[in-house]
Amino acid sequence: MAEQSTPIGRPIGEDSAAAQDSRPSLATLFQLHARWLRALMLRHYDIDADDVVQETYIRLAPFHAANEIRHPQALLARVAHNLARNKLRAEANRRRITSALERQYDLAGGADAPDQLEALLFKQAILSLPPIFRDVMVLSRFTGLSNTQVAERLGVSVKTVEWRLTRALALCAKQLED
Repeated sequence: MAEQSTPIGRPIGEDSAAAQDSRPSLATLFQLHARWLRALMLRHYDIDADDVVQETYIRLAPFHAANEIRHPQALLARVAHNLARNKLRAEANRRRITSALERQYDLAGGADAPDQLEALLFKQAILSLPPIFRDVMVLSRFTGLSNTQVAERLGVSVKTVEWRLTRALALCAKQLED
């Protein structure tokens, strides 16, 4: 009786170790598809394609080790497209944050952003405030809550919040002068 075989010529019932040996290694996949993947990324995105290709193969390694890759080019393309979109999204966020910081510190007009030492001194000044002043300062200045919202959150009056905020600013200014 003739042995039945699969469409790719491997006998049915062949053990998984032999099947795993027939699959190309990750290095072979890289050699076969890296140039194509790089060209695909350059065609579709304005990014560093080499980084995306390298990261794609890093992300592909667990699938390869688990022998779960059926269509390598399709998987490579999907992972690379997702990585490229993530990189573009992150870059857009960086530009948005940088733009906001420039507007906040008016860097375009020539004013300098606070350097690391000034930022550290300011942080130390805030952390050294008594808790009742520090809480109001942080909630008001860093979370963007209104005085009414801060008062509700802390269970005090709006006038108390205003007084504590004024006092916190005065204490910070005094520490920064010293």
